[in-house]
Order: sequence, then C-alpha cells, then structure tokens
Amino acid sequence: MAGPSPLVNVNGIQASIVSVREAWPEQGGPTADVVFQGSWDLRYNLVKAIFGYASLNGSTIYRQTPYQYPPSPNLWARSLTSIEGIGPRTNQATGWLGYKICQIGVHFAVPPFGFNVESPQAQNDPSGQPWTTTKIKGSGEVFTPPGTGSTFSWNAAGKTYNNAPIPNSTIGVLFPRVEISMTRHWMPFIPVLTASTYIGSANLNPVEMGNQLFAKGTILFGGFNSSESADTLGNLVWEIEYTILVNQNDRDWNSYLAPDGTYQLVQPLPFQYLDFWANLP
Repeated sequence: MAGPSPLVNVNGIQASIVSVREAWPEQGGPTADVVFQGSWDLRYNLVKAIFGYASLNGSTIYRQTPYQYPPSPNLWARSLTSIEGIGPRTNQATGWLGYKICQIGVHFAVPPFGFNVESPQAQNDPSGQPWTTTKIKGSGEVFTPPGTGSTFSWNAAGKTYNNAPIPNSTIGVLFPRVEISMTRHWMPFIPVLTASTYIGSANLNPVEMGNQLFAKGTILFGGFNSSESADTLGNLVWEIEYTILVNQNDRDWNSYLAPDGTYQLVQPLPFQYLDFWANLP
C-alpha cells in the first residue's frame, strides 16, 4: 500500500493525501472522499483551511471559502467524516492523550450555494450573490377595482347592452406576484439595524433576478428572520433570511388600481424608494 503523497497546499496549510475515493451517488451529484494527513498539534489549522470560517472586523464581513477539490472544481469540502490520531503520546502540560500525526477524512460534494458573485442568468443561485440560497414562489392576487362598477362594461356585440357599464361589479383582476426568500449563510452578526431600516421600502434601482429584470419600485422588502449556526471553528454564526415580495408586470408598489382599470402612482408615496438590494449584508 502506498504511503501519503508529497505535501500539497490546502488553502495555505501543508498536508499530505493518504487516499482518494470518488463516487457518483444516485442523487446529489458527484462526490469525493479524501483523507488528509498532517501534524496533530496543527489539526485545527488544517480543518480551518479545509472548511473555511466567518469573521467580523468592525463592519466588514470576511468568509474564508472551503477547499475546492482540485480534480473536479465543482466540488467543495462539505463535511468532516473523522479525525484520527497516529502515534499516541501524552501532553506533558495537561496529561491529555495526544498524537504525533492526524488523519482527517473530508467529504467533497456540490455545495448548495456559490462562493463568488455570478451573473443571475448563469447556472447558479438566481440572485447571483455569494453565500446565498434563494427560493422563489409564484402566485396570484385578485384586486377589485374601486368605484361603482363603471370600470367594466359588457363586450357583447349585437346586444342592446353592448358597452354598457356593469353595475355594482365585483369582478376582480388577477395580478401575478412573486415571493422570494433569500438566505444569507455564515453571517457573523445579525444585521438588525441595517435590515430594519429597509423594511417596507421599494427598490430604488432595477434588480436582476434569474432571467428577469425587475423595474424600480416593483420589489418590496418585507423583513428578515435569523437562526443560529456555527462555523468550522465553533464560532457562532447566523443564517439570515430576507423576505421579498415582487409585483410582476412592472407594477410599482406605489401604484393602485384606478377607476379606469389601470394602475397609477399615488401621492404621498406609501413606500420609500431605497437601495436595499445593494446594502443588505
């Protein structure tokens, strides 16, 4: 059986490779399992280099990306299967059992989100943003025009009531709407102040999402949720979910259904135009 490989660079940490095993399960895409070998005393440095971490410097967020599998760059380090010690010895300072060498099992797979800014139209997260998972749900909402029914009239050629208004009409207009949930992963803090500032605001600039460009004022920032998680080093991080509502057909959130059946802007503006898309961390 061959021994460990020569040293390789793992995000700045030197380690050897003991074994590589690749597979393609029925679901989930290709995978690879690799056993790395290094110093036991520096094992956490190697783990940090393999799996990445999140940190906060003032208001600047830094995330170290996981290690990318060199033979197939679409795979990234996803989980640690084991840390085993070789060559037992006792730590003289603590009396705790230690080892000379560590072997770390790493599972590589396709990540659920990307680590770089991409085009929203590419084969990646539709937001185009890194460290983000986006879920999109389409639905419809029925609006009833105001007034006494003069908005609608009969379209019945040859009838005596052709073009006559429909009295006390309750006919509604089905309007398409999109609900978007964007989860930002490995956030080193909860952006309460920033996110709260933008709740209830409409987008100041056009926003590209997937294969659609949403016009100014068509996106409403609804709010956010947070849940606890932890990075590789055990530091507390959060998953931040942003809730966004989108009006289709370029309907501005500051417009309402007028008596003639069209949507018109109103004043004063119910929703401020703010650039939350660019400023939410």
